[in-house]
Amino acid sequence: MGRAKLRLTRLELLDFSKGYFPNKDFDDIPKGGSSDCRHVIYYQSALRKMFGMDLVNAAQAATLRGNGLFYLDVLGTTARAAVFGTGFYEDVAGVWTARTGAVTITDAAANLWQFINHQQGANRFLIGVNGVDVPIKWTGAGNAAVLAGSPQIFTSIAQYHNTTFGSIQENVDYSDTGDPETWNSTKWRIPFEKTVTRVINHGQKLAVFMADRTASISGFDYLDFVAEHSEIPNVGCVGRLAACNAFFGKNKIPVIATVSKDGVWLIDQSFGTTKLFGDEFFFDFNQANLSKSVCAYSDIDRLLYVALPKDSTECDYLMVVDMETGALWPCSSIHTNSIRSMASCRDNNGNEFIYFVDTNGYAFKFNRVTTNYHTGTATQAIDARWKSRKYDLKDVHQMRWPMLLADADGDWNVTMSLAFGLTAADGTTGTINLQDDSDLLGTTFAFGASALGGSDYVFKTAAIGGFGRFLAVSFSNAVLSQSFNIKKCELQLKRRRMGGNDK
Repeated sequence: MGRAKLRLTRLELLDFSKGYFPNKDFDDIPKGGSSDCRHVIYYQSALRKMFGMDLVNAAQAATLRGNGLFYLDVLGTTARAAVFGTGFYEDVAGVWTARTGAVTITDAAANLWQFINHQQGANRFLIGVNGVDVPIKWTGAGNAAVLAGSPQIFTSIAQYHNTTFGSIQENVDYSDTGDPETWNSTKWRIPFEKTVTRVINHGQKLAVFMADRTASISGFDYLDFVAEHSEIPNVGCVGRLAACNAFFGKNKIPVIATVSKDGVWLIDQSFGTTKLFGDEFFFDFNQANLSKSVCAYSDIDRLLYVALPKDSTECDYLMVVDMETGALWPCSSIHTNSIRSMASCRDNNGNEFIYFVDTNGYAFKFNRVTTNYHTGTATQAIDARWKSRKYDLKDVHQMRWPMLLADADGDWNVTMSLAFGLTAADGTTGTINLQDDSDLLGTTFAFGASALGGSDYVFKTAAIGGFGRFLAVSFSNAVLSQSFNIKKCELQLKRRRMGGNDK
């Protein structure tokens, strides 16, 4: 006897990869999309909790407010470096070791540091700028020093065709070819119409960002640099850490990801644009403090991390973007002390992770195998939730049989909630749970002698009363040291003819 004769409807959720669609429901959300999710991600063909974080330094830095983070990588010399407060530090075996030397570092909430690697001949060092202090350099040994020959206090810095560029107010200066310690602000200066917030190498051109527009510089050396003042008239960059290079799509198209005044955008090398997210949702964020936004990209995981201020003056909200598909994954409360700066760094084994520094003297890294977040003093559970779009079954049904497919081992402790009602409101809600690996059929199980207390991978009758037409499915877990791995959800519903004797 088939499903049609039994009037059974089979609803399968086979895809959880589409991400978050804020302020939308029903047909505005595709299958596989979510109307309400947090701290989850679709990764390696399953819906999982977002990566947890490892504490990098057990003891706080001597000065607490993180203002910059960078990975020095020049001709085999590698190091993780950070600015906290008034100090410049190197991560030495999990201890922030002072390398400030005689340089001046002014501590303030707006004084975020942006860095580049420089590697020309014998000149091999990082260069850092914060818009307030004289630029600094560090070779990876000893203390930092002032970048010689640079009288300007740059807002942002970049390298393009072996030339170093620095932005200062509405101008972009460039150094002598191959030597970032030789500058001539009289001859080697390109003016723009507004204050330049960030310069970034973008293949054939140098992208020049202002708050509300994007310009460019092209050419091969200081003899023929040319400015284009209106590459993109309505997309800019809100702050010096609010943009980064990345790759997008299956074919890994080079792009710049930038936080603009109305959303987060991708800019390809022809200066075409794609908006990742924005509109009404974006204006929920703290517009007065958007300049503190931070972007970082992981090429290993193909993920873009965008930290934004929402309910705080600091970056208290993380949006993770799958850069193969563009799917959004909100991580709304991942860290008590906010995110001040992020960077792709390698650990001591050469493995790449996204690191960040906070407002309280600590650094962390997002780790694919870690199941908890961290405040700096204690771990905290990842409060994970995913809710499906609302399905209109077009007729009245009764819930008969929900099932969930996860990995074939482990204790996932997933709570599955079903919102089922006759109207578009959530209606009656019931929960069922996937828990306790003692129920698995193992070597100690004997027919006729052993009892199964529950069902690990097949959910049986759900505690949902009455009838419904509209249905939404949620998965959640907020338990310390636990994760989950959801690949499929199947629901069996029986269609009912209301008003008759239809059982």
